[in-house]
Amino acid sequence: MVTLEGLGKGFLAKSFQIIDNGKLVTAVNIPWSKISAYFNLDGNQYEILPEGWFAKRFILKRDSVVFATAKRKSLFRREIKLCVGEREISLMPLGWLSWKFNLIEHNNIIGQISTSNLFMNKYSATFPDDLPLHVKVSLFSLVFLIWKQVAVSTVAAST
Repeated sequence: MVTLEGLGKGFLAKSFQIIDNGKLVTAVNIPWSKISAYFNLDGNQYEILPEGWFAKRFILKRDSVVFATAKRKSLFRREIKLCVGEREISLMPLGWLSWKFNLIEHNNIIGQISTSNLFMNKYSATFPDDLPLHVKVSLFSLVFLIWKQVAVSTVAAST
């Protein structure tokens, strides 16, 4: 298993550093104006973009070429299924109000992504060794986007 850390810049950050064993891997940028994410890794530019209404589907691109798709189970559930190559990996929240997600493949838990503090600026993720780094960062980024959607919805509902 590989453990990556995420460090947000500020409260409910819009930019996150992904760190592996104390070494910066990349920075994930999430614009406040829309539900999307961008990062550079090994000379390639990656994008996670919503497709359709209410960001129920996402397309993941490497240098403008689609390499994976992700789909929310429903608008009101935070479960996401990522299809990359022959693999299907689900991000499943541990509970209705949980900030932790299990990574599930073939009904087996293969990893976990979670926030480690109340201010949502420290994160931890464990992944299987055989998962490519750009897929690990993309899964991390999808969870950041889910957390952002929840935060935006909460603020909107409270006003």
